[in-house]
This record gives sequence, structure tokens and C-alpha cells, in this order.
Amino acid sequence: MQALAYPNIESEDEEMSCNLVKSQLLPGLRSFCSALRVCEQVCNHFNVFDDGKTIVCRVDTLAEVKEMSRNSTTCAELEERVNNWIKGIAKILMESEQLRRENDSSGPQDELEYWKRRGAQFSQLLSHLQEREVQWTLYCLSQAGSKVLKCWKETDKKITFCYNEARDNSKFIQAMEQCCHSLYLDDPVNMKESIVSLLQTVRLIYSVSQFYNTSERTSTLMVKITNQMIETCKSYITCRGKETIWTQDRDLVRTKLTNCLKLNHIYRETYHSVKSQPFLPDQIPFAFSENYVFGKFDTFCDRLSKIIAMFNLIDDYNHLFERRLEGLLLGEALEDAMNTFDEAKVEIIMKKYDYLDQRNADFNDDFQIFMQKTDTLKETIASMIEHNFDSVWETPQGIRFLVRFEKVSEKIPLSTMDEKYQRVSKYCEKEIDRILKLFRKQRDDPPLPRNFPPIAGRIKWCRSLGYHLQELVTTVTTHPVLALLPSTKDIENRHNSAKIILAEYEQEMTQIWLSQDVAVADACLVQPILALQNDRLVANLHPTIPLLIRESKCLAKMNIELPIVAATLLCKQNHFHTIQDSLNSLIKMFLSTIKKVKLEVRPLFLPQLVRLTAMLKPGLKSINWTNPKWVEFYENCKEAIETFDVLVARVHDIYANRILHVLLSMQDITLQSFPPDDEMWTVEEFLENNEEACRQAAIELNRKSQMVEEAVEEVLDLVHRASQTFKRMVGAENDFFVDEDKKPEKSSPTPEADDADGQGQQQDWSILWSCFENPLQLLSHHGGGLPKGMQDMVFNAVSEMRRYYSRKVIDVLIRVTRTALDSLRRRFIEVEGVKLPVKPIFILQSLLMIPNIAIRPTLDDLQEALT
Repeated sequence: MQALAYPNIESEDEEMSCNLVKSQLLPGLRSFCSALRVCEQVCNHFNVFDDGKTIVCRVDTLAEVKEMSRNSTTCAELEERVNNWIKGIAKILMESEQLRRENDSSGPQDELEYWKRRGAQFSQLLSHLQEREVQWTLYCLSQAGSKVLKCWKETDKKITFCYNEARDNSKFIQAMEQCCHSLYLDDPVNMKESIVSLLQTVRLIYSVSQFYNTSERTSTLMVKITNQMIETCKSYITCRGKETIWTQDRDLVRTKLTNCLKLNHIYRETYHSVKSQPFLPDQIPFAFSENYVFGKFDTFCDRLSKIIAMFNLIDDYNHLFERRLEGLLLGEALEDAMNTFDEAKVEIIMKKYDYLDQRNADFNDDFQIFMQKTDTLKETIASMIEHNFDSVWETPQGIRFLVRFEKVSEKIPLSTMDEKYQRVSKYCEKEIDRILKLFRKQRDDPPLPRNFPPIAGRIKWCRSLGYHLQELVTTVTTHPVLALLPSTKDIENRHNSAKIILAEYEQEMTQIWLSQDVAVADACLVQPILALQNDRLVANLHPTIPLLIRESKCLAKMNIELPIVAATLLCKQNHFHTIQDSLNSLIKMFLSTIKKVKLEVRPLFLPQLVRLTAMLKPGLKSINWTNPKWVEFYENCKEAIETFDVLVARVHDIYANRILHVLLSMQDITLQSFPPDDEMWTVEEFLENNEEACRQAAIELNRKSQMVEEAVEEVLDLVHRASQTFKRMVGAENDFFVDEDKKPEKSSPTPEADDADGQGQQQDWSILWSCFENPLQLLSHHGGGLPKGMQDMVFNAVSEMRRYYSRKVIDVLIRVTRTALDSLRRRFIEVEGVKLPVKPIFILQSLLMIPNIAIRPTLDDLQEALT
């Protein structure tokens, strides 16, 4: 029946069939099982009239009975039998007069089965009374005039009364059986629907029944109904004993407990409703001790209420600790509070007793201890929070912390909340006065927000003060407690006055913005796009233009009206940014390209530098910020700079790889030759080998000298061709080198010429080099050109270039010769302080010429060979 009453439903069709089974089949099965139990109990009762004797079974006629009644011995035996019957029946009758011992869980089904069993028992007793042995025994004693019959008649009356009582009671209780099925089969939620019919049936029994209309019996029946409700609630909460209140989801258990509390409330309300209904006139009122009937259920519900309170307290603390008490308790203090609560919680949830047993007083003691510990913890937490945040109420964070305190105070009582409201209100009043005082002090020179222009910054500053006051007052007026304080009205009035003052200031700034002079912007836009400032070439965008654009952008975001000029500048801001970025990039490219020209070739590049500088003149004079020719100017200058950069790169490449590298390689050529370490030469061999070494070195030096000459001529040719290109770029009107094509003829350097140059005055190129370090001096000092003296130096640069590298070649030859002579000297002359191992070079012959020894060749011959 448990499996049928609580099945595992997997589909809607199964749910419908289960409801049908639960509403129709199960009640019938319960009634059938109840009847079987009654029959089993009745069958187990012994027959009072069966004493194992057959005294009158042989008597067949009345005459024989009368004959037997004259026998005193037989009559005495029959009287003894009847007395035993009376004693046995008296025990059965005594059950009706005695109080029944029943446990606390007995329900109305037990009451019904009791009266069914009593009725069946007396019905069985009456059927046994009609047996022949019993009837003849009583007839025989009546013929004999036995005194026992008087007692028997009294017993017979009692049997009839009890039989009628049991039959009447079982009939009325049977009418209540259908309503009782819900107490056993439904949960407390569905049980509510059958309570009305159940109590109406009880009242009907109380009013109509002949034997069951006493307050004691009706109260007993109601108590059993209450017992069954409690047992059903326990089974509902524990899932028919499979779970405990701690092994299930706490919210689910809380819902079940609440449903049980609602059942008790509906049970009592239904009783009062049925009690107050008019029923039959002249009937005993339907009333009995409510405390006796409902007290047990009230005690059980009190236990459930404590469990719910414990659940709520645990959930409240868990929620507070998860949110770290709204950030009001941190660090070790929070950890200690959490550990204290966990210890108290574990202590109460680990008990082994049944928490739903309302008779168990241990739970009440444990519950009181748990509540005392949590109350102590609340006081500790409240004290720490109050102490830690006592000074926050006179700060801008006071209102925000007030909301946190209110959330915590819902679970943990915090004292002096009214004082906190008053302190926050007073702070708001002082804050409004402080803002107004600050405004009056800083209105002429306020602190501007970062990257804000003057007018927009002032308006932004003014609005920020207004926003701060608005947020402050809105928070106060929307707060449910602060809004009701008397001081809140004064705060609103002060805020309205402050709003008027701030609005007037903003209107004043807006009027200044709208009344700006247009001519100022026009004068800034007609200035050249380039300018020389402190020997620096810069994009000449007057600061007024970016300032107006920035003002316009900021004020437009603040929804403030823009004048037509400001609106136009704002629309053209990308145009100005593009020009400015392009010019800055052009200046950076120009300076970096010029400065990377090497010192050795700068005299050759000076004409190109002058022409490049001259190309910047339109940007310094004629092209302004509204002139569309700036694009052509920028492209031309950029192309010229890139061409110049390519030229410089090519010349540097030739200079490094074909001039310097070759000159360095010439220094590695040797003019002398020495024998290997393990070999010696004759003087003739030494002379021949050195002559051959000099011959090969001369050939190699001549080849490399020609390579240097070709590289120099190629550099000169590149520079000459670049000059023609730059002439076309810059135009004849800006060219300052009209006689540049009259170049000196190419001539081969001679030693005589080198000596003459060496004896002449050395050319000073430092003035030209400074032009490359600071090319802007050509614009500021010479108007884009060069003085006559510097032009002569430029015209002589080509011949100077040739002579310079001719001298370089001669210097290399001298260095190679000196290196060879130094090697010979070190090989044959011992250097003082340096001891080298002596390695023989020449093969000499010793001849005996008595009395002398001669050496061939002689030392003079050796000296002559070395020199």
C-alpha cells in the first residue's frame, strides 16, 4: 500500500492513473485490511460458554429437563457452570467500563476497529448463547428455581446493552471511515480538503449517537484524529522515514514544516467553524477541552516553529557570511565569527535524537543553548561593527554605509540606528553649506578637470558640484527613513537655492562663450603654416584654434549651443590635425635626413641642402591654414627630401665600401719579403725576392688607387646629376647657384700639386658643416641662400674632393713604405729592451786566407744590398 500511495511517477498518464488508484483503490484496500484485522482479533477470542462439559446434551425433552432439575447434584454442577459463565462474561463487560490504554500514535482507525471488534465480539457471544447446551442449562436451573438466574438476568441485560452500544457506535464510526482515509493516505497539503467533512461527521456522531455522545468519547476520538495528523506530518517531513530534516534541502524542509503549521491552523479554524454552525435544536453543544484535543498538535507545531526558526537563523548567518556582512566585518574578526557560528551549528545538527518528537525535552535545551550562543555572537558582531564604523557617518560614505547597516540590522540587531540617521542628516546639511562656500571661493579660478579648456572646464566644474549635491539630496529624499526626518525639508530648500546659484554661473559662462570675437579666429587662420621659433621649425597652428576646437567638442558633449565659427572649426578639426601632423612629419624627416650626412661629403651636398631649405619658403610666407595648396607643397617637399635621402644613402654606400674600405685594404699591402723560418737566402736571392715583392705591390696599389679615383668620380657624378634634379624641383627663381655647372676640369693629382696644396692654406669647412647641424640658419640668416664666400667654397668642393682623396692615396703609399722600412729595421737591428730570437737570413761563406779569415760576400756588400 505504501508503494501504491507514494509511487515513482514518470509521466502524466502514470500520474493520472496513480491519482485514480489513490482516491478509489487504496481506501477500499484500507477498509478491507481493517476488516481482516478485526476478524483475526475476534477469532482469537475463546468461547466463554465452552467449558468442555456436556451435562445436558443427552436431554431431549422438557420432561427430562424437569427430571434433571430435581437432581440436586446436577443442579449444583449447573449452577457452578453458570457462575463461571458470569465471571467470564463479567471480564468482557468490564472492558467497557475501564479506561483503554492506548499509545500516543493511535488514530481514528484504531477507534473504528475497536468498536467493530466489540460489536463482533458481543454478536459472537449472543450466537454462542443460543446454543443448545447453554439454553437447556438455563432452562433446567429455571425449573429448579435456582438463585443463580437472578444474577444471570442482570448479566444478560448488560450483554444486551453492550451489544447495542457496540453496534450503534461501530455504525456511526463506520460513517467516518471514508473521511479518515485522507489522514492516512494524503499529505498535509491535500489533507486540508477532508478536514471539514471529518469534523462534521464527528459532530453528527456527537449529536445523534445514543451511546457516543459523551464529551469523553468524542474528545478521545478527536485526540486520535490529532495523533494521526501528527504522524502523517512526521512521515511527510521525513519522506516516510527515509530522510531527516538535515539530509534534505533546507528550503524543501522549510516548505514542508510550513505546510504542517498551516494544517494545524486550518484544523483549529475548521473546528471553530463546525462548532459555530447550527445543527439540531435542543442538542448538547459541540464543545470539549480544546487544550486536550489540540494541545498535542500545538506542541508539535511549536517544535516545528523552533526548527524553522533555527533554519532561518542558519540561512541568515550563511547569507551574511557569504556577503562578508556587507563588507562591514573583515579579516580575522570575520573568520572568528564564522568559526563560532559553525561550532554552534555543528553542535545542534549532530544530535542523534528525533528532532520531530515533541515529547523529547533534550531538543528544547539544545535549542536554547544554540539561541544563546547565536545571541552572544550577534552582540559581539554588532559591537565590533559599531566600533569600527563609528566615524563614517560624517563622511560622504555615510549614506552608503547606512544602507549596509540596514541590511545587516535585519538579521543582527544594531543599536542607535536613529542616531545614525540624525548624524547622516546633519552631514548632508554641512555638505551643502561646504559646497556653496567652496563655489564662492573658487568661482573665479576653479580647479579645471584634466584636459578641459577654460570655459568648458568651468561649466564642467559647476555641473560636477551640482551633480554631487543632486546625488546627495536624492539619496536622502528617497531613503525611507531619512525622507521622513524634519531636517530633510530644510535640506531640500538649501539644495534648491544652491541649484539656482550654480545655474546662474553656468549661464554666465555660456554667455561668455557665445559672445567671442570672430576676428580672432580669422587672424589665426591666415598665418603661414610654418614658422621659425627659437631656431626651431614648427607647424604654425596658433593655440587659439585647438583651444576653440577643444572647447567646442567639450561643450557639444554637454549640450551647449555653439557659435557658427566654433561649429565650423569643430567640423574641420580633422583638416587641421591632418595639416599639423603632415608638417610635423615633414620637419622630422627633413632634419633627420640632413643630419645623417657624413662630414666628408657635406661640402658636396650643401647646394642640395640650400635648395631643400628654399623649398620650405612657401610654408613660411604664402601658404596659410585655409590655402588648399598645402597638399602640393607637402608632396613636393616630401618628394625632394626622399630624393635627397636616396642620394645620401647611395653616396654613403660608395664612400664606405669603395673608398674607405679600399684605402684600408691598401694599408695591408707589404713591400718587403723575408725567407721562411726554416730557410735562408743568399744576398742575390734576397734582392730578387724583394724586387719582385715591390713590383707586385706597386701593381696592386696602382689598381686600388684607380678604384678610389673611380669611386670619387662616381660620387661627384651622382651629386652633379642630383643638382640638375633639384634645380627642376626648386625652380630657377629659388636657385642661388647659377654658375654651378662651371665645374673644374678633371685632372690627375701630381706630387707637385699635392706639395703646393700642402704648403697652401688648409680649407676650413666647419662653417659648411654647421649648416647641416642646424639647417634652419639658412632660412633665418641668409634668407634661404648663401653669402659669396660660402658659394666660392661650394664651387671649389669638387676639386677639393679630388685633391683630398689624392692626398689620402699618397698618405697610404707613404704609410706602406714606412711600414716596410720599419719591418727591415726591426729585422736587422736589435731594439733596446726587446730580446727577440735571432733568426738567420743570409747565407755567407767563410774563406781561410792565412793569416786571416775572409767572408763572402763582405759586410760592405751586405750593407749596399740593404740600402
